[in-house]
Amino acid sequence: MAENSRWGTISSALLTVCALLVTAAVVRREFFPPARGAPKNRELRAALQSWGVGRRMGPDAAPVALLVFSDFQCPFCSVLQQNLKRIRERYPDAIRVEYRHMPIENLHPYAFDAALAAECAGDQDRFERFHDALFESQDSIPSEQWSAFARQSGVADLATFERCVTSRRFDTRVKADMAQARTLKLSGTPSVIVGSTLLGGTPSVSVLDSIVRAQVPSVLPAAGGRRQPIP
Repeated sequence: MAENSRWGTISSALLTVCALLVTAAVVRREFFPPARGAPKNRELRAALQSWGVGRRMGPDAAPVALLVFSDFQCPFCSVLQQNLKRIRERYPDAIRVEYRHMPIENLHPYAFDAALAAECAGDQDRFERFHDALFESQDSIPSEQWSAFARQSGVADLATFERCVTSRRFDTRVKADMAQARTLKLSGTPSVIVGSTLLGGTPSVSVLDSIVRAQVPSVLPAAGGRRQPIP
């Protein structure tokens, strides 16, 4: 009887130790995740067929072109928009952005409708301003009506804009962009492509700056005439 009691005590102690080890492993994984390497660029030859379809922002003759698949409710896309704004202000004649829609509907329930509204604004030559307004007030989607963003963006004919949104006029166009993203096997937003190269992660201002300087070595910033380091 005493022997059974002793083995029962040992078994309980072993189970307790195992439970503690498992708990420690879980805590370590949750609070001290393993370090990950920097996101890597990936070659996408099929991406060369994706150019020339999206909404363009920036000079048509700009020597540096970025193809961007994005989602208006995606927080990382908002970060990219801010980075692009900074680099385009720095090199106003050097960069053009071609925007394609990739709303992640299971995460962002209003992203598809935001894309439709942006296309309707683009039909009145206000795509870029509408695009900027959505990202600058991302937390207001969907509490603000699309017409409020349209007024903010300078859309002249609000009645036509509202009819366009209500009729979902650009549904096919947005879905075509989404289909192209699937063809390219893009895994998330934002996805930024230069030529046939998919950049890893969300490109920082310094990464974008290095791309401009690599493609156009003679380019100078707009302000001051000399390059200034970008953090």
